[in-house]
Amino acid sequence: MAYTADLLSFGNLEMIPTKPETDYDTTQGKLSVIYEIHGEYKDVFIEDNHQEVFEENGKKYIKSHNFNMNNSFNQSEVDSLLSYSNVRYPINDLEIIDFANSAINLEQEDSIKINELLGFVYNYIEYSYVQKWHTNVYSIIESKKGVCSDKAYLFNVLARIIGIPCKEVMGLAYGAGEWGLHAWNEVLINNKWYSIDPTWDMWQVPVNVKNNFIITIPHLKMKDDYFEVPQFSLSLSSMILEDGSKVDFIID
Repeated sequence: MAYTADLLSFGNLEMIPTKPETDYDTTQGKLSVIYEIHGEYKDVFIEDNHQEVFEENGKKYIKSHNFNMNNSFNQSEVDSLLSYSNVRYPINDLEIIDFANSAINLEQEDSIKINELLGFVYNYIEYSYVQKWHTNVYSIIESKKGVCSDKAYLFNVLARIIGIPCKEVMGLAYGAGEWGLHAWNEVLINNKWYSIDPTWDMWQVPVNVKNNFIITIPHLKMKDDYFEVPQFSLSLSSMILEDGSKVDFIID
């Protein structure tokens, strides 16, 4: 996992303003969101159950799916997440195990455990630009300070200790009118991968568009080994509503 600062540290990717071509039922749920990619796109985004990149009429797009869908998963990867322990991920360390077990009530369904752990990590780590990008989980626990990558790191270790497969994810999150580098998690519950953001204290960031203004929108996953500053912008191109209808947006 490459360490990144939170999007609140700096904005580095523009969201080009758009507006819907026609009025639509804003109360409907959104099945997916499609963004047009403008500028120099260098194969930045991961393609998986949650998002896909495609080209149409000479233009590039990324489609972010609603997370409430059946996901395929690799059992060997899951087994490794639950068993592999090293200096960075000391899931067999008795001290860290005791810390994880004391954080939540273990006599619950996995979804409730994760919800409690989400709130625990969100409240435990004070967001700080001074003490950030910790190289080990002990330092995070001691300092109780950090940025998004520290929250995702601690959440990852604790989730795996309590028996829930978890990964750290790097990508782009939208806030204050622009996209910024961000880190969050994915957890496997009932054979589905769910996004968990302990920095925002939120499951599966929803699509929230009010008065044609984007409030929140799902994060976009980038490749871990991508270290360049992205030289492209995004614009909201269309949304697929829960009744299957499509709402197209145009640049405002």
